[in-house]
Amino acid sequence: MHPAISLVVLLGGGITLARYASYTKQLFDSVVSSPYMDEVFHVPQAIQFCNRSWAPDPKVTTPPGLYWLTLLYQRLGYVCGWDTDVTKLSTLRTVSLAALMLTPVLSELYLNQAMVTRSQLAPIYRFLVAVAVATIPTLYFFGFLYYTDSSSTMLVVMAMALAESDQHLFASVAGLVAISVRQTNAIWLAFIMGCAVLKELQKHAPEVSSSDPLPLKQLLSRRSVLESTLEIVLPYAPSLILFVGFVIWNGGDVALGDKANHQPSFHLPQILYFFAFALFVGWPALLPTLRGLQVSRSSLKMFSGITAIGLAAVHFFTYIHPFMLADNRHYMFYVWRRIINVTPWSRYAIVPFCVASGMLWITAIGSFPYD
Repeated sequence: MHPAISLVVLLGGGITLARYASYTKQLFDSVVSSPYMDEVFHVPQAIQFCNRSWAPDPKVTTPPGLYWLTLLYQRLGYVCGWDTDVTKLSTLRTVSLAALMLTPVLSELYLNQAMVTRSQLAPIYRFLVAVAVATIPTLYFFGFLYYTDSSSTMLVVMAMALAESDQHLFASVAGLVAISVRQTNAIWLAFIMGCAVLKELQKHAPEVSSSDPLPLKQLLSRRSVLESTLEIVLPYAPSLILFVGFVIWNGGDVALGDKANHQPSFHLPQILYFFAFALFVGWPALLPTLRGLQVSRSSLKMFSGITAIGLAAVHFFTYIHPFMLADNRHYMFYVWRRIINVTPWSRYAIVPFCVASGMLWITAIGSFPYD
């Protein structure tokens, strides 16, 4: 496709997405005109923060990063002449919508940086991938409510894009802000750091003898490699250390408030559920993999072994949160009642499907044209 045509398509697609999202928000505000679900907690906290009162609500489980972003939006609005009356629910929801609209832009920046050869993915395809990230049903829905979801995702994608550009200090700062919005983003920041380290090691891989049984050990024994690796790790270290310090200060808990209802558990089946959900929302991305799929005896053995482990995980490590059973406003309320727990054996019956989904995704990601 000609670059000029691609640019027109991208601009047109971006404007269409923004207009559709703006219309959806207006519809949301007219139908859901009062705080919905956890907005009951977030909205008063945001108003309180914007009035310079910092007392925490014991029912809010996340740090105040979302409220700081709202305060920043309010200050920016004063300068630009926007309506930033944070006592209006629609104004607060605009913060989430802005983050949602920034997510595909940052995703596009990440994809541009992550390409091995830019000709392998056309600009229009990269645009569609970026839009797909922002329109995942669970994320897109909460982009119209004053929740942490869209701001959290936007900041994580920003950190990924900065890290891919080798701007590791700024990536760490973006990651720290992401942690201040939702503390579990520390896992994503560690993942981003790990990917950056692997990328650096790959640059030096040709220097290692292919006959060496321990190439990683040989790599790290080189002073230049060790120094370049430390240059990547050090910018991330303060953010991750601060998170560890927070967990220690918080008595070993990740949740800030309402700790009684937010205890960590070893819930292994959630990995299986994740793969099934990823297949549900992203199945078009797997079509090229399915077309060239070859089933071997070894892959069948692996499938059988992982399925057996998955069945054991479901049997011994299934935890049912009381909120999931009590609140019919959550997606999982219906997924649990109508799919996972519709019969005593249904949770086991879906395990092979989840395992197959996971294997397909791993195969697809392994063949995707990125570093």
